Amino acid sequence: MEPPLPSADLQAANEDLNRFREDVFAVGTLGAISYVVRGLRELPGRKSILLVSDGFRVYERNDLSKEYLAQDRLRRLIDQANRASVVIYTMNATGLQYFGLTAADSTYGRSSDQVGEELGKRRDAAWENQDGLDYLARETGGIAIKNNNDLSGGIKRVLDDQRGFYLIGYRPDNATFDPRTGRRTFHKLSLKITRPGKFNVRMRNGFFGVTEAERTEPRTLGQEMVAALTSPFGATGVHLQLTSFFANDARAGSYMRSVLHVDGHDLTFTDEPNSLHKCVFDVVAITFGDNGTVVDQPIGKTFTLAVPDDGLSTRDS
Repeated sequence: MEPPLPSADLQAANEDLNRFREDVFAVGTLGAISYVVRGLRELPGRKSILLVSDGFRVYERNDLSKEYLAQDRLRRLIDQANRASVVIYTMNATGLQYFGLTAADSTYGRSSDQVGEELGKRRDAAWENQDGLDYLARETGGIAIKNNNDLSGGIKRVLDDQRGFYLIGYRPDNATFDPRTGRRTFHKLSLKITRPGKFNVRMRNGFFGVTEAERTEPRTLGQEMVAALTSPFGATGVHLQLTSFFANDARAGSYMRSVLHVDGHDLTFTDEPNSLHKCVFDVVAITFGDNGTVVDQPIGKTFTLAVPDDGLSTRDS
């Protein structure tokens, strides 16, 4: 049996474990935002996201060389948001923070230096978590709302900020996207205003040296349909209505039957011989669990409708 770790080593190990947990949580949070950004990418114009979070750390103030899992993921999210014209606003859900001693703190057996060190760690941890929110908002042209208990006032600031912005195009030189140069890293952008007066500039501050063609692979029809199913936003190209019924059979067990109504006005019919009109369309179904994850493989089927003249006229009436 190995001897137990010294208290100092045990404390350091616990701190590393807590940092790892926070890092994994941060990566999960950024992945959820990335999922929403992918859905917003298909929509035209400037889009906005408001992230309400306790924050996440991307570096340590006392050791700037230390990299976190979230650091690379954060930069990739920023690049993705900038390419999709998505501005991310952040709001620290902890509100106004106090870093002094409280009734919940125990100072028994500790010197004043030790107490000060613990308070310093608490303050640094709060600032490091806020730095992630600040960086995400700053690099995408948004606002970081912090140290404020007025959440409704913060949301109002975000809504007021939706007015009055400029869209400026930027075309980087070809070497930026040339893989032979090896310049595939994150490129910083800066903007200077020559007009006299005091102005605050917020803008998208960087991108990865990868062309849009390299990032966007052509998708098959099936992939397009699955992407529409898994998108956080509804598509209105063909209006659908799904009604599901739960039942139970002594032999088969529990099952569900679903009835799908397709609006015929959204389908395209071609003229065929014998006064018929034909329409071919595909249906893909996916089952999601209560946590939003896919629990089985997509099921697809192609349907062909042949409608006579009188049936088509009924559809158009």
